[in-house]
Amino acid sequence: MRATIAESMRKIKLWCLSNHYDIAIIAIIVLVGAGAFGLGRLSTQQETTTSSSVQIVGNVLEMDAYAVRAEDESKGKYVASRNGTKYYPVSCSSANRIHDENRVYFQSSQEAILAGYEASSSCN
Repeated sequence: MRATIAESMRKIKLWCLSNHYDIAIIAIIVLVGAGAFGLGRLSTQQETTTSSSVQIVGNVLEMDAYAVRAEDESKGKYVASRNGTKYYPVSCSSANRIHDENRVYFQSSQEAILAGYEASSSCN
């Protein structure tokens, strides 16, 4: 058995010596491929760590509605339409349907009642 292992090792050594250029080319191809793969992995890791992510929670239109409500609350606590008969709290979703050019603001419900409006049943 030892003779066959020694003989096999000798044959491999002779083959390597006679084909050393082919072995060098194969080794270069394998090393270039491994290097390219490694650089590709590094480039994707760098992109994910340098890019910042933004997470939007909720609907952008809802966010705009909150901004409008905060602005409207500074004008008054209640709003009505010039063309309508009902008044609404500024935070009421029905108040959002009133066009900006038709909005009338009131600081109190009594002020809205004195102006001829009545409370909406949809938002109390």
